[in-house]
Amino acid sequence: FLMGYNQEDAQEFFQSILSELESDFKKIHSSNTTTNKTEPVLTSSLPPDTVHGIDNLGYIGPVYIPSSQIDPNLQDSQLKSTRFNLLTPVDGLSAERIGCLQCGEMGGIRYSVISGLSLNLPPDNYNALKLTDLLTKWIEPEIIEGVDCNRCALNSVLQYQQDQLSTLEAKEQTSSTEKLIELLKLRVGEIERELEKPIIDDEIFKKLHTKNMMKKCSKSKQILISRPPPLLAIHINRSVFDPMTYRVRKNNARVVFPLKLDLDPFVAEPNDINTDARLPLSKKVKVQEPIVQSESSSTSSLETPDSSNNEKEEGDEKLEQDSDSDSDEQEIPLSIEKQDISGPLVYALRSVIVHYGTHNYGHYIAFRKYRGVWWRTSDETIDIVDEDEVLSAPGVFMLFYELDKVSDHADSNDEEEGDSDDESDSDDEDQGLGKVKISGESDEEENEEDEKSRDDEESMANTIANLW
Repeated sequence: FLMGYNQEDAQEFFQSILSELESDFKKIHSSNTTTNKTEPVLTSSLPPDTVHGIDNLGYIGPVYIPSSQIDPNLQDSQLKSTRFNLLTPVDGLSAERIGCLQCGEMGGIRYSVISGLSLNLPPDNYNALKLTDLLTKWIEPEIIEGVDCNRCALNSVLQYQQDQLSTLEAKEQTSSTEKLIELLKLRVGEIERELEKPIIDDEIFKKLHTKNMMKKCSKSKQILISRPPPLLAIHINRSVFDPMTYRVRKNNARVVFPLKLDLDPFVAEPNDINTDARLPLSKKVKVQEPIVQSESSSTSSLETPDSSNNEKEEGDEKLEQDSDSDSDEQEIPLSIEKQDISGPLVYALRSVIVHYGTHNYGHYIAFRKYRGVWWRTSDETIDIVDEDEVLSAPGVFMLFYELDKVSDHADSNDEEEGDSDDESDSDDEDQGLGKVKISGESDEEENEEDEKSRDDEESMANTIANLW
């Protein structure tokens, strides 16, 4: 599995590891806890400790989503829930909606289990891009032109049938006319009953629609995180197509990433999701104009380098391409990415994977925060580095963020000594857990154990630093 001298992609290797872990997990657990092809169940029949939506972040196991969002036509859908099984700490749920911008109908929210995010860099050359801008681009609606909409087509058919019915009723009645009127009334009634449903079924639509009356419309496609994972893996896809050479090349743009990442703007739990496709997917987003107008009039957060100066907003933090100047690299200060923020969806940076080289070959190194210290690993070489070196690393390829949970049992001595920033990052905090006091352990014994642990950590760090 690991032998050979082929050039391997870190993200593909990461997915292979996850695949092996899930395969082993499924061998020792029953199928009902590992498969996501489950039938909806009555919500009232679930145990009291059942996890719904975004409850109990950090929990790994079955999570239930309202069936009414997945299949609105399901009988008693408001009373049922559908299960999704999260197997690993990097598993979360995404919510995708595709719907008509004219009538608002969508075919149900498509929930999927995800094991990380893959963010594409733009094909244009940039000196630096912010991670939050890439996430904003990832959740932006995509407009699809010239597609069919079942509801819009049936509305057109209904209008045509009603006009025909009015014309026939105005004419002199004959036996054949009366029969045709009766058939038209049956068809009109059938279409009206189908239009009352939340979603027009494809099979029913084929029976009722008229081929020469298909109406083309525009649809929007948008995706958000519905339930973020305890450990968020982000892949920066640097592969771009070069139209000049007709080859795939590596985009070497610097990606500026924060120590603390707030996922709240990119998360919408089931209760915060709009099922009307004419509205933003998240109810937390308030707009004054329809999504079509806002899409055409709004400026993308990733402006091209060719944009004129009057199109750029004052205070824009993006850098223009200037390959001859090294000073541009410092125009985005590191202090911006060190801001200390808090909230239920705030994630802390734990690891960074960097790639040096071209698209076809190169070398990977890893930065990892462990016991309050950042370590740089390059093959067998291990060094201690400072935070600024991690944040300014070029060629960032993968980022790992962990749900940031504040310890309820923090050692008060840390703040008095002024070492809270470094020493509070214990093994337990690295795992998103607070310190747990063992029953029967005195405060003096606990303080002595902490001091001994800190001495051991400093000794180990100094020893490794001297070796390398």
